[in-house]
Amino acid sequence: MEVLMKRSNVYIHNVTPEQQKILCWLALFTILTKKHMQKLLRHKDHKWVSVCISRLQADGYVKEVPFTFGRTKIFALSTKGMLLVKRINTTDTQHKQIAKNISFAQIDRFLCIADVYVQLNENSKDTLSFIAKANLSRESKIITPDAYLTYTESTRIKTYFLELDRETQSMNPMEKKLERYSQYFYSKQWKRITPDHFPAVCIICFTQERKRNLMNLAEDLFNTSHFAPIVFKFTTLDEINNGTQKDICLVPFEKKLYPIL
Repeated sequence: MEVLMKRSNVYIHNVTPEQQKILCWLALFTILTKKHMQKLLRHKDHKWVSVCISRLQADGYVKEVPFTFGRTKIFALSTKGMLLVKRINTTDTQHKQIAKNISFAQIDRFLCIADVYVQLNENSKDTLSFIAKANLSRESKIITPDAYLTYTESTRIKTYFLELDRETQSMNPMEKKLERYSQYFYSKQWKRITPDHFPAVCIICFTQERKRNLMNLAEDLFNTSHFAPIVFKFTTLDEINNGTQKDICLVPFEKKLYPIL
């Protein structure tokens, strides 16, 4: 039976609401695995999700990315799929991009960011929104976060800059990175996206040693007179994957762990 759905005064033929969600998530994250999509849809039947993706591929909306990194297949939007997303979300200002000529390192980073969001979204009881790095063009003139998150908890809104630390840089470049957040704080440009308070900065590492080293670096910077009063949280990808409902973040000068959200 033909599916006909109306949204934003646009009729979408042969695309179910669940398939529309998949297309919108691919536009947001650039690339995703089937496991990501299944968790975002909160659907238990992986075969049903496979059928959804296969149908989108057959209709030319989704394409398979020719890299696997030892994971399951990776999917991205086609040009046709991106055009359809623009019809679905006519008022959406989120960044939308097609995976073209991206490197192995970029693919791995995109998938790690998707891993983090999926895990956070899975355990969050309230609304968690995500803005991709490429949609933070003004912010990227000073800072380089991988994403901006807002977590709405009843009447309270928490905001975060998310940084994925691949641990490829020494402490000197990381010190400059943290100092740029201080510069951004004093520039007050952040009021464009969150007028009430400066977002916390959550840095996700790969190892415990790196996490401790970064926290010590942040403590040294806080001891200088010029550094801004920013909340930094340090954790690891493994800790997030093991459950974000636990207190998993180190915070400078604090003797206990804190939740990520």
